[in-house]
Amino acid sequence: MGMFKPLLPFDSTTLIERAIANAEYGCDVVVVVAGHRGDELAEHLALNKRHEPRPQLRVVFNHDWERGMLSSIQRGAREVETEYFFVAPADMPYLTPEIYTEMASRPPRFAAFPQHKGRCGHPVLVSSVLIPALLEADSDALGSMRRFLAQYPTETRSLTTDAIFIDLDTLEQYHGAQP
Repeated sequence: MGMFKPLLPFDSTTLIERAIANAEYGCDVVVVVAGHRGDELAEHLALNKRHEPRPQLRVVFNHDWERGMLSSIQRGAREVETEYFFVAPADMPYLTPEIYTEMASRPPRFAAFPQHKGRCGHPVLVSSVLIPALLEADSDALGSMRRFLAQYPTETRSLTTDAIFIDLDTLEQYHGAQP
């Protein structure tokens, strides 16, 4: 994309602030894993606390961010102190509080994906029983959380929204998604 996505303006905030605001409805603690330009992201979040009271927000750093998203998920998983946790990219601004609430209403044995029209999306709800295996997983060999979860029986939760797929990976997608 050529731009630092988390800090791109979105509606009256930024993509990362929107992601946090949506996630906080389904989470007591929101963990943001900062990689590339992590100091800039952490500084932005420290300066822009939009509303109080806010669930606990933790910014942690993945110094191995070049190894891919699975390494960032592994870094975030080290912070989990609850029975379940969500995995959601910051560039998916339409993951509404209702999506998080619906997913959290039925915790899975291992993991659950939201599904719509036969396709799986985000956020993924993961049981903490997988954390030890996740932390030992070779992120270079597996490459993705989806591949890691493929080793376990996962569940789906039928939702009626395309929002679970809307990922802003390109400038065209970003400009087309502006409210």
